Amino acid sequence: MSDDVITYRRFSERPARDYVTGAWTRRIRSTSMALMIAGVAAGLVALPFLPEEIPTHFGFTGEADAWGSKWSLLGMLALWAVMQIGMDALSRHPRLINFPGPLTSANAQRLYRVGEQMLVWLSASLAIVFLGIVGMVLGLPTVALAMIGLVGTLVATFGGIARLGNAS
Repeated sequence: MSDDVITYRRFSERPARDYVTGAWTRRIRSTSMALMIAGVAAGLVALPFLPEEIPTHFGFTGEADAWGSKWSLLGMLALWAVMQIGMDALSRHPRLINFPGPLTSANAQRLYRVGEQMLVWLSASLAIVFLGIVGMVLGLPTVALAMIGLVGTLVATFGGIARLGNAS
């Protein structure tokens, strides 16, 4: 038996994951999907009752600074659903993630786990951002929610990248 470390240069060479996703990661993933489903449903239910012109962009104070057709909400809801479902799917298949360093037989499972966790936290943060934005479009005072989600995306991204570096 050899103790040599194998470097995987192609996705097809990468091993399957051999760990079980933690309970917190599973809860955060399912909560993110539930937030997306609820937010998209709320937007779709409200759409017929919205005025013809709705806010389509907000400044950091939460004030609308651009306006457009109420039907533009459909594009945003679709973007949210595609992003959420895509990140959920990718987080379940971490061997497909493009890691910032070499993937080897010695670090693959650690990197898979950290990559999965990073995507799940990023997905949760984006769900909060989009939920806040949908609320703002509907006239609700949810700017703080969107800002909390925005901070979360930065923490999830940069914290995740740092953790990936440490796991290498």
